[in-house]
Formats: sequence, C-alpha cells, structure tokens
Amino acid sequence: MDVSLYGAEPMTPMSLTESGASGASGTSGMRRPLLALLTGGLCFASIASVHKLGTGATGGPMTDEAVNGNGGVSLAAKLKRPNARAEYEYGDANSLKDESYLSKSEETGSQTRPSKKAKAEVKSFSSDSSAGAAGSKTYTKQSFGFVADSDYSRRDGATAGAQYNFGYPLVEPYRITTLSVTDSLSGASNYFDGEGGRRALADQHNGSPRATVGARVEAQLADSNRYRWRIAATDGSSSSESLEWTASLDANSLVDSATTATSLEVTFTSPGWYAVFVDEFPANSNRGAGQSNAPHRSYQSKVVCRYVRREIRALFPEDQSLFFDTLEIMYRTSWGEGQAKYGNVWRNAGVFARDHNNLAAQRECDHMHDGLGFLTAHGALTLDFEKAMQMVDPSISIPYWDFTIDAQAASESGSIKSWYDSEIFDKSFFGSVATDATNGHVVEEGRWAYVPVNMAAYGINGSQAAGNVLNAYGHLRAPWNTNSASFLTRHNQTSGYTQSSPPSCEWHYEQLQFTDWALFGREIQYEPHGKIHTMVAGVWGNKQDHYWEEMGFEARIGASIAMSSFGFQKDLWRRHWMQCPEACSSDADTDTCKCSCSPILSELRTSDNREMAATDVLQAVDGSTFSDAESHLNADGEERSFEILELMCDSYDDTHTMIGDLGNSGGPIDPLFWPVHPTIDRLWHWRRLNGMDDESWPSDAKHTYFHDVYGKDGSVEAGGSCYGHGPDDVMSWRNLFDTDDHYYTNRELYNYLAPGSEELPYIYDSFLWPHCVSEGYSADLNSKLETAKPQQSAGDEGDDDEAVQERQKKMKKNEGTSSNDGLEKKRGPEGKIGKMEVAPPTSGGHSAVPK
Repeated sequence: MDVSLYGAEPMTPMSLTESGASGASGTSGMRRPLLALLTGGLCFASIASVHKLGTGATGGPMTDEAVNGNGGVSLAAKLKRPNARAEYEYGDANSLKDESYLSKSEETGSQTRPSKKAKAEVKSFSSDSSAGAAGSKTYTKQSFGFVADSDYSRRDGATAGAQYNFGYPLVEPYRITTLSVTDSLSGASNYFDGEGGRRALADQHNGSPRATVGARVEAQLADSNRYRWRIAATDGSSSSESLEWTASLDANSLVDSATTATSLEVTFTSPGWYAVFVDEFPANSNRGAGQSNAPHRSYQSKVVCRYVRREIRALFPEDQSLFFDTLEIMYRTSWGEGQAKYGNVWRNAGVFARDHNNLAAQRECDHMHDGLGFLTAHGALTLDFEKAMQMVDPSISIPYWDFTIDAQAASESGSIKSWYDSEIFDKSFFGSVATDATNGHVVEEGRWAYVPVNMAAYGINGSQAAGNVLNAYGHLRAPWNTNSASFLTRHNQTSGYTQSSPPSCEWHYEQLQFTDWALFGREIQYEPHGKIHTMVAGVWGNKQDHYWEEMGFEARIGASIAMSSFGFQKDLWRRHWMQCPEACSSDADTDTCKCSCSPILSELRTSDNREMAATDVLQAVDGSTFSDAESHLNADGEERSFEILELMCDSYDDTHTMIGDLGNSGGPIDPLFWPVHPTIDRLWHWRRLNGMDDESWPSDAKHTYFHDVYGKDGSVEAGGSCYGHGPDDVMSWRNLFDTDDHYYTNRELYNYLAPGSEELPYIYDSFLWPHCVSEGYSADLNSKLETAKPQQSAGDEGDDDEAVQERQKKMKKNEGTSSNDGLEKKRGPEGKIGKMEVAPPTSGGHSAVPK
C-alpha cells in the first residue's frame, strides 16, 4: 500500500503502554495517528481530500469533477406549474441571475457551478422584523413565506431534527426538497417562533399540514403572481431577518430562477447552510427583481442541510435496497477495482475490518474498547465508512438498528425465537444467525452468503510481518480466535446455551441516567451494546454445556457464566498465560491448531494447593464471573477450579473455542456491525441534547481504561495507560470534518461528534421509543413509569430464571471491586451477564483427558 497517499510517513513500531505521549508527533511536526504507531506506518487510509459536493464543507462524496474543479455543485431545480413543468440543473459558469427569467414558455437549460464552501454555525434569529428579539419564544404569523418538504416529511411530518434546535428548516442532501410558498389568502398559516423554526403549519379547512403544499396553493396563487427563488451557500453567523442578497451571497449563488409556480424542487448536494430568498411579483409583471418592478412581498430564511440517519426498517423500500446494494459493493469489490471506479481514497469493508482488528487485538491492551475512546473511535469509524459508501452513492446515510424493538417483541411473545425471527435477519437484510455446525457456522444464504474474512479477497496486501493482526489461519480475526472458516460465521448459541435477554428498553433507559461523561462513556459499551455482538456471533466448539454437567454443576450455573467464553481466552492471552499459534495451514486439524495454557497448567499441577491457585487465576482473569464460590463449587460443594480452568483453556481433546465474527476484534467483517453502532451513537446524542452534568474527560489512566495494561512479559503495568483512550491521544482519523489533513485527538472528536455541531454532517431522525411505553417507560426514555418492570428473560424454558437472577445480583454486587476504584466493571464486549436458556446437552461421549 502506498502509505504516502494518505499523508502518513513510515514509522517504527513502538510501545504505547508507557506514557502515550511518545510518538504523538514526529520530528517533522506531523502528528502520528494511533494506528500508524501500532503498525509501523500502516495507518488508516482516511479520506484525505475534500470529498464533498455542493458547499464542499461537511459531507457528500468526492467526484472526478470536484477534484478537477469542474462542477463541484449540482443543484437540480425543478419548477412546478399547474399545467406545465420544466426541469433545470443549475451550476457552473452560467446562471439565470438577472436575466433569462422564465415566462410561461417552456425554456430549458443546463449548467453547473463551481463548488462553494459553507460553514454551519447555529444562531438564534427572528423570522421577520415583527417577530421580536432574537431568541424570544413569541409566535409570529407569517402571511408570506415558504416551507421545506420531502418524501419523508410528507410521510412522518416535519419531525426529523426537531430536538436539535437548529431553529431553521431542515433539508437533506441528495433528496428532493420541495420549497413551497405559503400565504394566508390560501388558508395556510405558517407560524415561527423567535428563533425562526417552523413550529406549526395549519390549514384552517382540515388541519392538514400538507394541504397547503403543492397543487392546492398553486391553483390559488399561480394565475395571479410570479415568484423569484434564489438560493446561495451561506453560514450560520447571521440571522434570517438580517439576510440581504449581498455580493457575497451573489458570489455563492446556486439557484436564481423566476416562475409562476409556487413550488420549487431542489436537490441540495452537501451538508451545510443555505440562504433561501423568495420574492413575489404582481401578476401583470413579466420582469425579474433585477428590473424596475420591485416585489410586493419578500421572504428569506436559512435552511440547514444534514444527512438523516433513520431506523433501517423505517426507510422507504427503495432506500433500503439502495443501502444494501451499496453495502454489498463495499464487501464484494476489491480495493484496487473500487479505487479505479470510485476514487483513489475509497476503501472497502476489508480495509475497515483490518484497521479495527489491528487496533482492538494488540497484546498490551484494546485500543478501541474498554475505555473512554470507545464512543469517539466508533463514531469516527462509522462516519468514515459512511463517507466511503457515499463515494459509491452520495445519497447514502447509514441507518441504525433499534434492537430494543426486537427485545420488546421477544418479551411480549415470551420466546427468544421471535428475536431471531426479526426482519433484521431476513435473507434480504442481514441474513440468519442460525447456521449449520457441519459447515463451520458459515453464513450460506442470502446476500451475505460467503463473505470472505481474508485480506487477499479484498485486494489488501498485508501480513503479520507487516504489522497486521491476524489469527493462525491468516484471517481477519483475533489471535485468540482460531476459527478456521474462510467466510463470515455466526451462531445463535453461546457454549451450548441460548442467550435470552437482548438489550432492552430498560437497559437503554438505565444508560440515559448517567449524566457524567466518565460514567456514560464507560457503561454504554457493555449493557446497551455488547450483548448484540454476542447474540449474533455465538461461541461453539468448547462443549461447555456437557462438561459443566460432567463436573457436577447445575445447568443454570453453566448458563449464567457461559458469556465469559467471549473474553476469557482474550484475557488469558494478554496476560501471556495462554499462547496461540502464529500460523497453521489451511488444512490443519482444528483440534491441533488452537490456543493452549500448558505452562501455567503444568505449574498449577505441582502446586501444594492446586485448587486455590486455580481459583486465583480464574478471579484474576474474570473477577466478576468467578468472584463467588458458586462459580467454582459444584452442587455437592466440591471444588472444581482447576477443572474449570482446564475447560476454559481448551485443554480437553475435544474442545476448541471458536467465536463468531461479530464477537471479536474483526467485527466489521460482519455487515451487521454498521447499523449497530449508530444505535449507540444515537443514545449518546440524546443524552447530550438533554444535558450532561459533567463532560470532563479524566486524564488519569485508571479512569480512562477499565482493564489492566500488560507488558511484554504479560505482567500488569502499574498505572499503565492504553493509548487511544486518553483525551489528548491522537487517533487514526482525519479529514472527516475539515480538509486540514489533521489527525484528531479524542478531545477533538468528542467536540466534533456533538449533536448539532457545526461540522457534524448527520443527525438522527428522532429520539422516540414508542414501543417502550408498554415496558413502563416514557416514549422518549426520559422517565420511568409506575408500570415499569424489570426485564424478563424471553426464554422458552424459564424454570431457572429466578435462580439465575439471584446469581446475577451476586455477581453484580462484586463487580467493580478491582484496583481501578470501581471502573473495571465488565469484561470485553460481553457486557451484562445475561440470562440464558438452558438448551439440552449434546449427546455422545467426550474425552476429558487434558493436554
């Protein structure tokens, strides 16, 4: 890979566990991004050029025309008339300014315009001079003005972005916006508050907000008046009442047209701010505003343009299809082929999976998870992936999957089967989780059948020697996950048990109660989020359901601690208590190509108190799971710690722990990764919009990373910091919010990712969870109702639910008792130890001879 293409200079791998400050900048003064520090120059291929159309400031894709300066803006303006229609595309060298005004004849034209830059700063304003002081909450009736409408607002109402308090109408890039004149004579009333936001659009005849838009208004106004529409890129620094068509706006003019129509269809092509002017001329005037006749009514306002992320099932069918088709291109197109077609900074899903794997699967610590860098890193990663998708189709916005909808459905049905029967897992969506063990739990049906997990399939040149983290089979998986399958894997069971408590309304409500950043940023990656990864990924091959029974444990005990399968071997590996093979041939026996704890087990076998020593190891690796006696004493009260450790270490001939792809460090190789993280980002937006009590970012290591940091020999480094979780750590992303070729720190990402920030190119459609009302929570999840009840297992076999809940309470009481002052709360991506269904043990004999 030509690293210079992305502005990175070759670097020597270095330890990031000492101070974190070293390597933050080079001798040249260029800040070194996190991934380059880890991999010796192999840094994120972040988009390094202006990949926007339209205003060129905050979004959209980069095209060859934009790169060459030929047509960075393409605004399609379609003029509606009662009996005729003309279509126009405005842009480049020629506009319709002050000339060529349209009469009722069918003139047409097509031009393009150079790119103009717009900034986005939210300011309060009054809608007109009679509206009172800026920021006042008085309502002012506008007898003349316009409303902005789209296909989604016509379906849902003008609700998208309402909680962001922009104070201006919202429009979306690459989605046709209808700007329509409103007038009291037609029965329409447009009300604005002192900040200029549209609060209500009422029709005195039937109360329908849509009755005033389009043909009805045209029929009453078109024969008597003419209208001039002007649109220009602007910024958010001036109020609408002070907007004037100055030379500056004229220089940024994108549309200037005159028509008898009262509606104008416009397609904005970049997030940013735009000034919209509409002038009304008397019916007997055939002259534009540049001639002697002055308009008898005028109105001007700004509009804010942002991509809108919606729940995936709320998209129109054509938008769903477009998203999935584009996402499939990201997974089925080689890097070189895609760069030739979409631009030389385009990357496919394999590149993103590689980079995530390289950050999350380092031996000293996890640079993506288990610390305060989780939200900022995944917010930047998702936005970066979204921008890559927009290079394929500029209208794309990554949707979110509100999995509390599916949890509520499972709760109502009383069966976790209804969760796995969700439309999300249809063949046309993301495909099934119920895979076939005989084929290695590979996804074999639907559009995501046989998604490859090796770099060569994505056209990526790389190896472990070049700094890439791979498993023993050379796949984009964690080293401790010796899963040999060459394609995407999933399983709906975890170590022989079925999970039955998916992230719910209760968990998301509880998350919103954290008003300090340090707590919110810690907790969100576990209970509201991590369980999704594990329920889709699954764990197989370790036969824990059988061995728990053989060791004399009740099935409920095995079920309640099976979740540790996701993180236990990872922590053994990081402590150097487990060694994993570096390379195995593709045809190697999976029972031989697996990780081993032979040295520590051999040492324990000669210990005077083997069981106590094994208990110490179990608790050191996962204190929250193995903190009470019930986790290592069987039903007869016999100590089984050493046998448990052997089982967790895959020491039996027929055990080999394998993890599905969404549950390990190569998670982005599963397409379902992408709508999961916007769901968490949406919660973060809602918390910040409602206010935080403390947004300070702790600077001490133990409050920014919630696990131990390990040295090269596996020893715990006292006070060690995990680079990527500190406020001033330089991360691996640049040019997401600007074109400065500047790698962002966590602190900068925190500010850029703030909801409604000037630079953020997207918002979420709403912050309502109406299905949560039946669970006892308000639809906005801001309050808990008297009818609220604790989450119940959706398991079909609930005989042990009460006992499992009691055990979970004990475990939760013991969480947070580590040296990290309560901050080491939950392990790995597994999060909350969820209730499990007890599946029947598999039949057949098992050899219990340890290796």
